[in-house]
Amino acid sequence: MPQNPLLQLRSLGQRIWLDPGWSPSITDGTLRRLIEADDLAGLNAGPALPARAFPAEPGQAGAAAGQAGPAEIHEQLAVAGIRAAAELFRPAFESSGGSDGLVNLGVSPRLAGDADATVNEALRLWRLVDRPNVLIKVPATAAGLPAIERLVAAGVNVNVTLLFGLRRQRQVLARILAGLQQRCRAGRPVAGGLSVTSLHPGRIDSRVDALLDRLLETGNTTGGLARRLCGHAAIAIARLAYRDWRAQLSDPRWTEVTGRGALAPRLHWDTTFSGDPARFQVRYVEALIGPDTLCTLPLPTLEAFRDHGRAAARLAEGLDAAEEVVDALGVLGIDLDEVALELEQEGLARSAADYEHALGSLAPERLVAYG
Repeated sequence: MPQNPLLQLRSLGQRIWLDPGWSPSITDGTLRRLIEADDLAGLNAGPALPARAFPAEPGQAGAAAGQAGPAEIHEQLAVAGIRAAAELFRPAFESSGGSDGLVNLGVSPRLAGDADATVNEALRLWRLVDRPNVLIKVPATAAGLPAIERLVAAGVNVNVTLLFGLRRQRQVLARILAGLQQRCRAGRPVAGGLSVTSLHPGRIDSRVDALLDRLLETGNTTGGLARRLCGHAAIAIARLAYRDWRAQLSDPRWTEVTGRGALAPRLHWDTTFSGDPARFQVRYVEALIGPDTLCTLPLPTLEAFRDHGRAAARLAEGLDAAEEVVDALGVLGIDLDEVALELEQEGLARSAADYEHALGSLAPERLVAYG
């Protein structure tokens, strides 16, 4: 029988994480089966871990309800779920030297505009979960940038999320480097610290294609160019981001900290689907396979790639074409830096709405659903 394409990705330098928003409970056996059968390397949970992912027994939820409000109940259950997942992935983490077997948990989106509050919350969660293979997700907002540097300097594993453009990615890598340099100057160890930067290709295409559709509706003379560019922005930006990421990590300052044992940041593709059903399954996954990368898949996409995905290293291909796409979008008046900032704000709003929905589902009067 042909080899499972998911198993081929390791030799190409890419590791797969699961989006738990599309999966059943962390402790129902699904994760263990995916780890064993598909070489799953991590779990990408956000601040709004869905209720069905919680491992708590109904009695635990009821006990929590009598002692705390929805935010506290959600945290108790989420932390229990993340710890359970971290233990499932612990063998992969240890056998890989810390590059695999990673589990993510996000800070509350309510804090995204406050650097001090983000740092304090991330530190609290890091200590509360108390697992070496956990990363704390921090959004790459203007307030998030100094928070990222401070957290890396404090030795916290971070996953910097809500990245949509090249400029912000460069800023994030600079902050991670600055945090590691602070640790070096203070004589603190840098070995074992983990950092990940997360770009969201599906959301980029959704926004850029909407702008291109508006141009097409106007019937202006750029219509042919706009039509040709539809569906190409995200992969172009991702490939250029990968090139820039590799170039930054070749800087002597990075060489110095990695020479002291620091792990280089990993580049991660999140939201590997868009609102267009024709692109939902494996298009982004196939296009963005390359060394030293991570890719989060919702369960339907993971199953689709297992069934008919084509594993090949394509990420470094077509760089000239990628530059042409970006230049052409500029000719059409589409400012990709502006698009990135708009998507960042949309991402924060979506995350906040998901979080509030998760809290609402755990309100004491609705906890009967767990009984």
